[in-house]
Amino acid sequence: MNPADLLAVAIDLVETQPEQAKRLLALALEELKAQPVRVQRQPRPPAQPLTGPRRCPHCGETKDIESDFGFKLTVEGQKRPQSWCRKCRNGPDSHVTRKALSEARAAERAAAREVVAVQSLSPPAKARAGHRKPKTP
Repeated sequence: MNPADLLAVAIDLVETQPEQAKRLLALALEELKAQPVRVQRQPRPPAQPLTGPRRCPHCGETKDIESDFGFKLTVEGQKRPQSWCRKCRNGPDSHVTRKALSEARAAERAAAREVVAVQSLSPPAKARAGHRKPKTP
């Protein structure tokens, strides 16, 4: 008997013969454990549009998907855009990791902020900045 039939019979016997119902439930459980699990994969919907602009996560530039990114075929046979642009995939720094790239960009931004901060000081403030007298209590 298949496990579904065993469960149906066990449910019918629960009130009249509880011991027999327990045995049938245990038998149904063993049958279910012995069966291989088959999982049907549902095709994923396209995650992103196949045309238009897209930002490359490696270089940060926004480019056209079709001409600058290209496509790949998934296991399910779906056409998906490549994540990096062609220039980044084939360029000399294509081996650079995202972490190293983001650290380099953060250092560049910090240096740019320092330059802006120094430039934003007025000339008299620059002159006074290094010659302040300590306040006395």
